[in-house]
Amino acid sequence: MVLEVEVWGSREWYEQAVPLLTEAGLRDLPKRSWSDPETDGERMLIYFDLDASHKSADALQLADVLKRVRDLVMAGEAPSIAMRFVASR
Repeated sequence: MVLEVEVWGSREWYEQAVPLLTEAGLRDLPKRSWSDPETDGERMLIYFDLDASHKSADALQLADVLKRVRDLVMAGEAPSIAMRFVASR
């Protein structure tokens, strides 16, 4: 299972959210993702997998990080976000 983040994003959102997710133990999957952080208002699909170097993940910590990411998007001019776990390929 991987985390799929679908958002109408911006460079500012991307630069703030991705570090939050990677610090929480998620690894960006750029080959699966579809995003252009240089363009404001573009639809982005970004995928993250649990980093294998982390022995375990704290579900409450991950929930807090996902809430912080959602809050970043909702504070923007075009708030729209969906986060879901999807099957890995």
